[in-house]
Amino acid sequence: MKKHFFTTVIALALFCVSASAQVSFGIKGGFNLSNIKLSESGLSISPKDLAGFHIGVIADIPLVSNLYLQPGLFASRKGFEYSLNAFYNGGYVYPSVNQEVNVSVSLAAKPLYLELPLLLSYRLPINTGLSLALEAGPYAAYGIGGDAVFKASYDGQEVLNEKQDFFKDSQINRFDAGAQIGLGLYVGRFLFSAGYQIGLTNLAMEEVGSELVLEPDSKAVNRNLIISAGIRF
Repeated sequence: MKKHFFTTVIALALFCVSASAQVSFGIKGGFNLSNIKLSESGLSISPKDLAGFHIGVIADIPLVSNLYLQPGLFASRKGFEYSLNAFYNGGYVYPSVNQEVNVSVSLAAKPLYLELPLLLSYRLPINTGLSLALEAGPYAAYGIGGDAVFKASYDGQEVLNEKQDFFKDSQINRFDAGAQIGLGLYVGRFLFSAGYQIGLTNLAMEEVGSELVLEPDSKAVNRNLIISAGIRF
């Protein structure tokens, strides 16, 4: 199903490219501020945002007046940070509420995705060579790398500092898909945009036998704020 999704999206983009005589291509990149929304058995966990990047290529395909199709292919670094301070009395671990903290645990996850957005861009001309755009559409992504760093300390002494492959060493779904919406500013050949991605695919998996399947009691979805700049040729 995942392969069919990517194949369909790429075929649609190629069809639009071949059908249009005024296609332009460009390079686009910028800043990510991402997080992951976690819930398990009805309880929500709130990690911290983590800065990342994206870089890739786009095609700008005119459809009808002021309406464009803009597929792209990006390398996108996302992720999140999570930390927990607690008190350990030799038998139990307590949350650090009104108690001394002697245990600190942190996780910094930085997955790298190959990402394919397919955006519709409606552009409102403001002046010659200057347009404001409303952009929205789906995206699909596949995890190709990245790492997760686990750290722990007890009574101020580091007891764990371990780096793992984010996808190979964890029960995380590599495939992600969702929706993206944002605003763009087109100034001649240059473009500037801000957008937000809402992941709709559950990333939480569990091991059943020798296979990974979706975890029914847990949910993890990506969230990502995107600030970009680019140039069209």
